Amino acid sequence: MRRPDCRLLLMICIVLAAAGLHGCNKNDKNPASEQTEVQPQNVEVQTTEQSGESMNEGSNDLELTQEYVCSAFGIPESAFEGVDFDRFVDHYGLTYENIHNESVAYLLKEYKENNGENEFYDYRYMYNSDKDAALTLDNQKTISVVLCAQIEEDLKSFWIFDFEKGIKIAGTGAEDVIHKDRIVAALTPEHKEQVLELFEKYDVYTWYKNREELDSGDWYLSVKFQDGTIALVSGSAQDSGVDFDGLLSEITDIGAVI
Repeated sequence: MRRPDCRLLLMICIVLAAAGLHGCNKNDKNPASEQTEVQPQNVEVQTTEQSGESMNEGSNDLELTQEYVCSAFGIPESAFEGVDFDRFVDHYGLTYENIHNESVAYLLKEYKENNGENEFYDYRYMYNSDKDAALTLDNQKTISVVLCAQIEEDLKSFWIFDFEKGIKIAGTGAEDVIHKDRIVAALTPEHKEQVLELFEKYDVYTWYKNREELDSGDWYLSVKFQDGTIALVSGSAQDSGVDFDGLLSEITDIGAVI
């Protein structure tokens, strides 16, 4: 029998080994190369989507900047020296939508002249009582503003204890849009406690409970609660069981004179 040619067998083995090695390399390379090529594309799309969302959110919630105001209205930045820009914007409720309807230079001048405080205070809302609202022992702690007013010979005198702003106002007049010059005292939480003690002493809760039986027009006691509710009671000097004059004689002394 003829023996196989060893050289031929060796060549066949080499060819088969090379083919197998080529196939393995090809299969191993494709997943890695595809992942390497696709990954940056996915990251780029995700970044673009996130940027778009951020831009949309930002456009709906833009806050005025001092640089913009100065540029848009030709105001030098030095004009805002010593002014808290954020407080200035909040004070007048300025936004990108409404600022061009205002004279910013005038508002800035007024703001600096009044040290950031309102020149007038409007308390006319204290006469707009909410239906059935009343002062009680349960809600007395949530009082934020108290107004006492008395009318004698068509002259109305008023005393306002604004615990929100920490000020006491007193004066006379037909309207309760009051100039800041009427601020006569500063108020603290301790002063509020003194007011509540007087309410208990004169049992003003029964005034509210029996207010339908009272005459009206000579005096007013109005309170504002922290939720904005207004409770008002009014009467006359002839009302029995109501000592408004006694309450007034004591409550007007509350406050730290400034």
